[in-house]
Amino acid sequence: TSTGKAKITGLILPAGATGIAGGYAASPAFRYFTALKTVTSERVTSIGVYAFSGCTALESISFPAAASIEASAFSKCPNLRFTLTGEGSLSTGSDRKMLIKQTSELAAYPSASGAVTLPDSIATIGQQAFQDCAALTSVSAPEVTAIGQEAFSGCAALASVSIPKAASIGQQAFSGCSSLTIVSAPEAASIGQQAFSGCAALASAIIPKAAAIGSGAFQGCAALTDVTIPASLSLTNFNNASFGGRIEWTLEGSGDWTILEPGTLLIYTGNTLIYGRTATGDITLSADITSIGDSAFSGCTDLTSVRAPEAARIGQQAFQGCAALTRLIIPKAVSIGQQAFQDCAALEDVTLGATRPALGINLFSGIRAACTVQVNIPLSSQAAYGVSDFNNGSRGNNWGNAFRGKGRDETNYLNGTVNTNISLTFSTYTD
Repeated sequence: TSTGKAKITGLILPAGATGIAGGYAASPAFRYFTALKTVTSERVTSIGVYAFSGCTALESISFPAAASIEASAFSKCPNLRFTLTGEGSLSTGSDRKMLIKQTSELAAYPSASGAVTLPDSIATIGQQAFQDCAALTSVSAPEVTAIGQEAFSGCAALASVSIPKAASIGQQAFSGCSSLTIVSAPEAASIGQQAFSGCAALASAIIPKAAAIGSGAFQGCAALTDVTIPASLSLTNFNNASFGGRIEWTLEGSGDWTILEPGTLLIYTGNTLIYGRTATGDITLSADITSIGDSAFSGCTDLTSVRAPEAARIGQQAFQGCAALTRLIIPKAVSIGQQAFQDCAALEDVTLGATRPALGINLFSGIRAACTVQVNIPLSSQAAYGVSDFNNGSRGNNWGNAFRGKGRDETNYLNGTVNTNISLTFSTYTD
């Protein structure tokens, strides 16, 4: 019972007890026994996942060195020291705070606090080894080459980590490390899903050899301002990373990526603008740029106008949240992705070309106040755009309503929502 958990201070397990149950769905044997201080288990051969997790008063546990230990068996045990009996693959550090497998894998260090330097013999940090070590502030792991899943997740005070030889970083390895400000992983080729998700203070990520990046690896890292990636990184892996913040980029080596406007505009294969979220004021893209990627300028609150003379594709949410954007010149656009102008409440002038572009749905979603947008089209293209029926009601199948949110592909109108807060006027120019 919960009352018993708060009263039991010591356990001596009988000789017949060879396993201590753990589990994710099932209730682990001694999880959250908050008064428990000592455990002796001389015949135990296995300790399951979360078996002693949350035993915040636990100071000492004794078990055979031949036992198998599952992940997070001792998480949230900030005072724990280990005593091992007999021969086996397990060992402890000199202070008995670390549990080590096969001499080179750190399996658990639940009492880690302050600044920790791992011995050179440690090559692997195991799954959840430091999970929820609330008082851990820095880690130096000079010879570690692999960091396991959730190894440091929830270490809210961890501000710095040195991992100069880490080649792989597991999924959620540092998730929720909200004080972490810099990650330098010069040898990391593999970074797992959500590896740094929720690292709200992370400002710099140096990953010059990253070849595989899992989805959401940097999701929620809104403070990122400085990122180093390899120029050979694939577009899929770049998109997986979910880089947030307003970033200045550094590229290592050669490959498909280039940088314009020192550090700010990131270009893929020479013609696709993928990232421009530090852009401000009035910008003109070169004629080489034929595509503006999804969310490319998302959140550029100080961007006022964009001239993209050769951009044929405008991606989804390309200008989402550009609150100061007033003018957009895209005369070669043949497609504009859904929600491209979401929350662009100041947009008042859009120039299009002779080809009527396909329109994604809900281009102006999020705009809740009345505003007027002037659409400039070539004089010779009035019939193609149907300007005589440009803004006829809120639901009619005409190009104006398609632009205001209904959407239209090459042949058919779509089923988006017309934003009736948007009023359209049109003007012509000689092409």
